[in-house]
Amino acid sequence: MVFDIPWLVKCPHCRALLWIDEQEEVAKIDCWSDYKGAKSYCDPELKDYLDVLKKADWDLKKRHYLHRRGWWEGNDRRRESSAQNLSLSPEERENLDAYYRCLDPSKSEDRVIMAEIKRELGEFEAAIALLRKPVHKSYSLIANYIKDLVQKRIARVMKIEV
Repeated sequence: MVFDIPWLVKCPHCRALLWIDEQEEVAKIDCWSDYKGAKSYCDPELKDYLDVLKKADWDLKKRHYLHRRGWWEGNDRRRESSAQNLSLSPEERENLDAYYRCLDPSKSEDRVIMAEIKRELGEFEAAIALLRKPVHKSYSLIANYIKDLVQKRIARVMKIEV
C-alpha cells in the first residue's frame, strides 16, 4: 500500500485551505493516540483545487500538484459504477488543458500523463502520438494500457489494470 501524504489540506475547524509545508510545527504527538479531541484535516474537494489555482501564480511544483489533485478528485466520483459515463465539466476540461501545458513531453512520466489527459479528453490521435516515442521502462506497462484504451476509443475513467 502506498500512503498518500497530502500537501494541501482543509482545516476541520474553519475549513481554510492550508499548505502543510507552510505551517509552523508547534508540537509532535503520537499519531496512533487520541490527543485531547484533536481533529484530523479534511481533504479538499474539486472546487477547492480549482479555486486555489485561480488565486495565485503558484510555482510549477504547486501548480502540478493542484492540477493533478483536481483531476483525481473529479475522477473519484466517476469511479463509481453509476457515474462512470459522467462527462467532464467545462472547469475540469480547462484544468486538464492547463495541466497538460505544465508538463514536459521530453520526460517519460510527463508524456504518459499527457497521453492520459488527451485520452480522457477524447483526443485519441494526440494521445497515441505522445506514446509513439519510447518511454522509460518503468512507465511502459501504463503506457501500453493507455494505448489499448485509445485503440478501443475509451475516454472514460478506467481502473488501471497493469
